[in-house]
Amino acid sequence: MIHVLGFFFILILGTLCHFIYEWSKRKKIFAIFCAVNESTWEHLKLVMGPFFLWMMIEIPFIGDNPNYLFAKAVSLIIMILFIPLFFYGYQALTKKDIFYLDILDFIIAILLGQYASYYMLNIEPVSQLINIISLITLIIILILYLTKTINPSRNFLFRDPITNKYGLDAYIPNRLKLKKKKTV
Repeated sequence: MIHVLGFFFILILGTLCHFIYEWSKRKKIFAIFCAVNESTWEHLKLVMGPFFLWMMIEIPFIGDNPNYLFAKAVSLIIMILFIPLFFYGYQALTKKDIFYLDILDFIIAILLGQYASYYMLNIEPVSQLINIISLITLIIILILYLTKTINPSRNFLFRDPITNKYGLDAYIPNRLKLKKKKTV
């Protein structure tokens, strides 16, 4: 049940995070946590922020499971890998961006991540070393999540496909309207 709630929490908050930066009138604090442009990285942030927040919420309920850190690391990695693989995969086949497939990508990534977490919590306990590696992995991803919009790498994951710019420089007002026009 906790994973079903987690699915909806990440889905709803992640969806809201697509718009919060714009709604906040571009306050930099929201740029750290919410999407600021249409790059793949900013879409990955839509699952990362809500995921980390949900992880903190669920600790009192399942945090004592010996596989908790392992389950959370696997869950997040699956979401982070699935989104670009699905996105670039369907674009390679169709040669275009399809809005409803982008939404489906987000939904499936969360479903897979939550299922993986559920599954990993119900297997035999993993070693302490695996949990330490999982914690380090989660910390590294959290640091990247909190820093890479302000200081983006100059590669395709961070480049906004509409403006061909990076990070905060790529912000354009009403980007959802532009994306819909571009894909129809």
